[in-house]
Amino acid sequence: MQRQLLGLLGWLAVSFAAAAVGGFASANAGAFYQQLTRPAWAPPSWLFAPAWTLLYLLMGFAAWLVWRERGFRHAPITLSLFLIQLGVNALWTWLFFVWHLGALAFVGILILWMLILCTLVAAYSGPT
Repeated sequence: MQRQLLGLLGWLAVSFAAAAVGGFASANAGAFYQQLTRPAWAPPSWLFAPAWTLLYLLMGFAAWLVWRERGFRHAPITLSLFLIQLGVNALWTWLFFVWHLGALAFVGILILWMLILCTLVAAYSGPT
């Protein structure tokens, strides 16, 4: 039981470490976001912090579920893909909001979606 709790806390810590890296980059993103041409359905800027907090919480929990079921030894590909996509996720915020590299951020989003898909496939395909 203690090992499971420590594992959960560890995966949440990893997820929120990535969130902190992205959060640091987006600390002053509000002004830049307001200057963007956005569609009418774009969410208000205040919604991003609670939404991403919930997403990172759920991502950490999902990684923990895989780890709890199979461990890193029996799911190295799945959990490694998860860690890589966390890194790309944090990098995207820097690319877009800090460095204003829209084209590279777009490529980053495409890579991120590919990594998320690969992570999902790996997680549901059994020990990998």
